[in-house]
Amino acid sequence: DDDNGGSGDGNEDEIVMENGTTLSGEIASGKTVILSSGYRFKLSGGYAVKNGAKLKIEKGVILTAVKDDIADYILVEQGGYIDAQGTADDPIIMTAEDQTPGGWGGIHICGYAHTNKGAGTKSEIGNAPYGGNKEDDNSGILRYIRLEYTGFSFDDEHESNGVSFYGVGNGTTVEYLQSYKGADDGFEFFGGSVNVKYLLATDNEDDSFDWTEGWSGTATNLVAYQTDASCDCLIEADNNGDNFDATPVAHPTLRNLYL
Repeated sequence: DDDNGGSGDGNEDEIVMENGTTLSGEIASGKTVILSSGYRFKLSGGYAVKNGAKLKIEKGVILTAVKDDIADYILVEQGGYIDAQGTADDPIIMTAEDQTPGGWGGIHICGYAHTNKGAGTKSEIGNAPYGGNKEDDNSGILRYIRLEYTGFSFDDEHESNGVSFYGVGNGTTVEYLQSYKGADDGFEFFGGSVNVKYLLATDNEDDSFDWTEGWSGTATNLVAYQTDASCDCLIEADNNGDNFDATPVAHPTLRNLYL
């Protein structure tokens, strides 16, 4: 659970994880889990940041998903917050013991911004609700993170991406991320209004960038790089695969694409 392996720092609401801790379970509302700079951690199963909880990942952290037959992933639920800030010289690295595409399930963020999928919509991974009408919703900060070997396959219809944005609002900061050798998409947007900058998708087996359900954010400086032609699309763009006329209609603004 959230305090497994933690050591208090004088604030009962903050849990500073010991170097080498295996993360699993959830972070409860009102709690903040801190992964300290330069430390190494493991991930086993789903790790959920609940409504009112916070996950802080400092620069230089290496998080490795264990090799097993269960889905290892990070899920930020509606009202949860992730503060994961690496630097250009000391990025956060999220990888897998099984260093092949599909080794783990990546990051999934659920916000309160719009989706055109309708009420009661839940994330493909983690079965968490998302969507609403709070376009400036803030799910946190993602900066200078390399996500390696994502794309764990739950079944034929549910595969995970490097980062999946579900109804994420434009109060969220997303910049300088790389998805490297994922078995599915590099980055996928399910509705929402989140803006992103400097995203690099390298050798992902499905799409580099994918959006659906009415995403309307701005994406600046996107790079898709493939060493061969085995991928599906560099960009897959649709409004809603079940209802082409669903509103609000997808209308992202794209600036500076290198494909």
